[in-house]
Amino acid sequence: SNGHSKDELKALDDFVGDLCNSYMEYGGHYPFFTKVIRLFLRHDFNAKTTSVVLTKLYPILHVLTIEGEEKISLIFSLTQSISGGLPSSDSSRRDPSCVLDSFALSLKKRDKELLRNDYVYLLAVAVLSRNLASSS
Repeated sequence: SNGHSKDELKALDDFVGDLCNSYMEYGGHYPFFTKVIRLFLRHDFNAKTTSVVLTKLYPILHVLTIEGEEKISLIFSLTQSISGGLPSSDSSRRDPSCVLDSFALSLKKRDKELLRNDYVYLLAVAVLSRNLASSS
């Protein structure tokens, strides 16, 4: 995957898993820590990393929304997390199926549902919509 060895990818997965555990235990109320976790949802990371974050944080995905975040900052974060527009118009690629599955799962009902203005809800809808539009 992108020239990284199996050991490097395993180390990244372990690191991200540890970060998610710490975030769930201590960091959910720190906006900076939230922004660090959001980085792993960007298209720049391998698909497994994104899936690990969404799966591990599934029960608390609503916490990735920063209360009082300015709209311009939110929009910038979202656009930086998406891999492109439509592949037919900008030669970007579709996202891997495991990423699409993880974002689709993030929208499933749970004890604390995502609201329409929650960060992960907006990102999931954007990623899924981009890929759906590129499949037609």
